[in-house]
Amino acid sequence: YFIAVATEYLLGLSSRGIMAEAFMVEFVLSLMVEASPPRYNVLHQLLQYHVIQDSLSVAHRLLDLEREYRPALQLALDMLHRLKAHQELLEALLSRGLVVEAVQYAQDNAPQVKMAPKRLLSAARESGDDDAFFVAFRFLQAEMQAQHASHRRSSSTFLPEEDCESHIAYFEKVFGCAA
Repeated sequence: YFIAVATEYLLGLSSRGIMAEAFMVEFVLSLMVEASPPRYNVLHQLLQYHVIQDSLSVAHRLLDLEREYRPALQLALDMLHRLKAHQELLEALLSRGLVVEAVQYAQDNAPQVKMAPKRLLSAARESGDDDAFFVAFRFLQAEMQAQHASHRRSSSTFLPEEDCESHIAYFEKVFGCAA
């Protein structure tokens, strides 16, 4: 019963162009997730039709729901993208081992997206996927060369302060070519 009342309240606010207070959104999220059975389908619709407004707290809650409700990850990523929370979106991808997707997102959203070389290469190695490591390594090399050519970087190679020596050695060992 509470879910129906809370949903109608949010719909009423939304139809009048009024944003719900954060505590109300959190209350509705809790109601839907903790219901027996959980009302993920209703939550999904409220998010999809922007009845629940985009916010970092809602996106983080959706990321936490991923194990119970798989579409929550995509809902969270879409929300982070709309919020232009690029670094948080990249971290969400990397922490899930989605290295190639993180590289693709960085390419598609350059120059707003800045990716720390050590973090990207570490995530690629932790994924255990050498192909993903190769993609990440070559992406960073291309980025560094482009930044150097446009005078936004002092070198076209990894800088000592980026602390990527072990990743460079790993690349050379696994792929048999100089970085």
